[in-house]
Amino acid sequence: MAIKWIENIYYKYMKRSKHKPITDSEVAIGQKVFIKRELRGDEDVTVEGRIEGKIKLNKYLIINKGSVVKAEVSADWLTVSGKLIGNVNARTKL
Repeated sequence: MAIKWIENIYYKYMKRSKHKPITDSEVAIGQKVFIKRELRGDEDVTVEGRIEGKIKLNKYLIINKGSVVKAEVSADWLTVSGKLIGNVNARTKL
């Protein structure tokens, strides 16, 4: 019941927002991928692996369950289900 309520709030927000749904992620960092250094871009990114360093995106960053991100993060939209360690600058945070 609570999950349905949260989904309803999310979709109502998305209708009023200029943001597209999170499910439209364009780039995926797989479970067996480890990135160390800097990740920059203008595409949506879903992390299922590990990243250490800096992340600067002009779109969406989704950190899925089981993933680990140790980074200074800057993104328009941020969703965290995994582990995030570091400073965060996000226009919208869910």
